[in-house]
Amino acid sequence: MQTFFAQYLHRIGLTFTAHIALELHSFMNRYQIIIFCCLLMQQSTVFAQIADTTQHRVATYNRFGAWIWKIDYTGMSHTQMADKLAALGVKRVYIKVSDGRLELDKFPELNQPQTVEIYKKRGIEPWAWSYNYPDNEAAQATVLTRAAKMGYLGYVLDIEIEFDDQPAALKKLFVAFDQAKKNAVKQGFINDNFKLYCTTWGNPGVHRMSVGIIDKYVDAHMPQTYLEEWHTGLKDPAAVIRKVNAEYRRMGAVKPIHHIASLQRGTLQPRQLNEFMVASGAETSIWRVPGHGIPTRFWETWSKVNWNHRFETNTNIEKVSNDTLRNIVVATIAPPPPKLVQPAKPILTEFMVFPNPFGNQITIRCNRVVEKDFFIQISDGLGQAVHFTKLAAGNQEIVIFTAQWQGGAYYLQIFNKEGFQRFQLLKL
Repeated sequence: MQTFFAQYLHRIGLTFTAHIALELHSFMNRYQIIIFCCLLMQQSTVFAQIADTTQHRVATYNRFGAWIWKIDYTGMSHTQMADKLAALGVKRVYIKVSDGRLELDKFPELNQPQTVEIYKKRGIEPWAWSYNYPDNEAAQATVLTRAAKMGYLGYVLDIEIEFDDQPAALKKLFVAFDQAKKNAVKQGFINDNFKLYCTTWGNPGVHRMSVGIIDKYVDAHMPQTYLEEWHTGLKDPAAVIRKVNAEYRRMGAVKPIHHIASLQRGTLQPRQLNEFMVASGAETSIWRVPGHGIPTRFWETWSKVNWNHRFETNTNIEKVSNDTLRNIVVATIAPPPPKLVQPAKPILTEFMVFPNPFGNQITIRCNRVVEKDFFIQISDGLGQAVHFTKLAAGNQEIVIFTAQWQGGAYYLQIFNKEGFQRFQLLKL
């Protein structure tokens, strides 16, 4: 029994010696040793999960978002708004950049790359959106091109009453935006990770909205599922989500569906809002931040939203980073790692990870510009993956924002087919 106990400890890689094993046996009876070994086997499974980045499910926080109509209406600057949203844990912000009539002087965010950087530096993905109209489609689509140049990571068209039962006009608009996106990719402003979404009615059948046409050109739908307007929906938010999804599917939607909740009347309580967001999924958002008719006291409700709810998935989480300046990238969640053979030896390339202990961000720096892609996975103390990203070839440093992470131990692994390097970190 003594020999088995010592051999087992060595096999699982713990820093116990045979001598310590014998000492333990001196005060533990056989049954206690069996129980202790079972506990160690359980712990070794956790360590194995941490080491094997290709097997376990990837847990992501979410992409919960907030909509901004005009920053002037909020009584804040974009810097103040970004600080507030980051403190809450908001992951994405949708900023209005046009009303479709090209009154661009009313939306300076379309010409201010610094606005985009304000949110990126706080770990928030900035997306652009516009309210759109029939006619003048090509001119309206130029706004997407400009937004791409400014560094926005996605674009949403807001399509409402002007397109009710107007399939021909709807198609013309989306053809124009689809072409603008393709041209922006060709010109190198964006890549294929830049997404085009559409938001419209939560009850499109009543409005005779041609959902099937929209579906051909967008990457996802964003129904305006306003429970505050549908009073019966307050009783069972999840049932409303299912009903809207079913209607969209019946009308030809095959792309993902991400709902928008309304918090304008104050009738939607935090519990109901949380139920709504969990039922809708990782890219749910709220219309809109308080200000200009929406009482600032609603920030209290926002503070009770679980912005860090985790969704577990085996599917790809889109990588939407478009940062390539100075060989430094801002990390966003990338697709799960490819099925690589676990490297057997440490990599020769040297990485630094700092600070450690860390607070609101982690910087990972290589001693040179990397020539091949490296994958980066971070797991919590239980071995559950909390972040996965990639340091692409041609870069040297990557920043991961961690303000929403809980305090405790984390395990970071940098790897590719050639080898790996591991770090143990502490979040204060």
